[in-house]
Amino acid sequence: MHGPAEAQVLHEFATRVRLYSHWDSRLWGKTRFFGAAAVTNAALVELCSLQCSGQWIGNAAVELLSAAGRRLERLNIETAGHIERGILCNRDLDTSLITLEQTVLEHMLQQQAGRSPRRHGQAIQQINRLLFCVEQWMWPSERWPSGSLYRSVLRRARSELGRRPDFAVFPDRVGIGHALIRMLR
Repeated sequence: MHGPAEAQVLHEFATRVRLYSHWDSRLWGKTRFFGAAAVTNAALVELCSLQCSGQWIGNAAVELLSAAGRRLERLNIETAGHIERGILCNRDLDTSLITLEQTVLEHMLQQQAGRSPRRHGQAIQQINRLLFCVEQWMWPSERWPSGSLYRSVLRRARSELGRRPDFAVFPDRVGIGHALIRMLR
């Protein structure tokens, strides 16, 4: 990922790291969902900035992650405002927010699969390859802290599932979200 389009996507991910970190600092007493969103985007920045990232992630995955990121950002900004104003609150806010976000993402994935099954299959395959590489690679945590945290989360998810997590599977994505929030707490 090193052309102008890729630079724009990296900029999007980096901007979301700052946005979600801001919301996490304001709402961490109620939810760590925004901290998890910040870590997810930071891990994408770290991973996609590497010279060898093209081996793991191709255009189909980058396009999907970018489109999903833009859609989820709008949802999450609105949700953060509702939490801050006390409109949205419950005992297990983290679970509610993970489920809401993954439901919206699931709808996006189903739409993409219906519109362009081949491109959808490529994107899912590339994202799953990226997840596998993150889980297996020995990240120096001081250089790639978010990627290292994700490695631990993915290993925990694999252990709990008894198999590799699959990005196309709703409960797998929800499980990754829960594992990430547990690690942040």
